[in-house]
Amino acid sequence: ITVTDTLYPAEIISEDFNLLDSMINANDPLIALYAQEAAVLKQHVALQKSLNLPKLEAGYHSQRQFPQSFRGIHAGISIPLWEGKNKLKATRLEQAHAEDLVRVQRLESRSQNRQLYETVKVRQRSLEEYKAILGSMNTRYLLDKSLRLGEIDLTSYFKEENEYYDAYEDFLRIEFEYHEAVARLRRYQL
Repeated sequence: ITVTDTLYPAEIISEDFNLLDSMINANDPLIALYAQEAAVLKQHVALQKSLNLPKLEAGYHSQRQFPQSFRGIHAGISIPLWEGKNKLKATRLEQAHAEDLVRVQRLESRSQNRQLYETVKVRQRSLEEYKAILGSMNTRYLLDKSLRLGEIDLTSYFKEENEYYDAYEDFLRIEFEYHEAVARLRRYQL
């Protein structure tokens, strides 16, 4: 396998957190699911209200009993007193619960997004500092030159080189954490 591109693409994160958060929330499937549930339960409340209305009945009625026959207009009204007594209240409570779930999910998402945003900003500053420090140091060249000229012994050389690689490993770890946080911030934009 040949890898041609070994550099991460430059990530541009918006400076306006509210704009970034609103874009993430607009594409969050969990928030959309809870909002859809709330909309369905709102329709259930309307249905339950209509079921609690009095029912009117009118028509032509005919009944035969042996020697007599009855025919005529029929009218009636049915008032549901206890039929759906608490169903409307329960449906309204379910709707309120679904709307609360939407608000809670938005708050949790905003908190998580804020934390990721802060992580990205901190890691970005750390990366810039590491790049500046590691770029300005010519450590390996200077260590090789010092060893050749006899300024340091082999133990000091390996110790200094090990410290350089530890610093470079820290740089790579911070770079990984930065790109991981950016990917998590853009999870719904892909």
